[in-house]
Amino acid sequence: MSNNILVITSNPEKDSMTDAVGAAFAAGAVERGASADVLDLYDEGFNPVYSAADRAHYLGHAPMPEDVLLIQRRLAQADVIALV
Repeated sequence: MSNNILVITSNPEKDSMTDAVGAAFAAGAVERGASADVLDLYDEGFNPVYSAADRAHYLGHAPMPEDVLLIQRRLAQADVIALV
């Protein structure tokens, strides 16, 4: 297996089941020869609310917001995306 796996989580509690499952999934993938990256949207400070900057980009008046670009790059590099 040579997949590049992106595991996406989001939980403010570091002892959450969400983070434990995400970490276990990533560890299991690595044990099987894959590359795994965990993206915790909460830790990244990602705001899922559709903002004025998002709207301006949608209308073609502004570039993609930087926080979205960073996540899109990680998504584009993944062969597999696991939402936990």
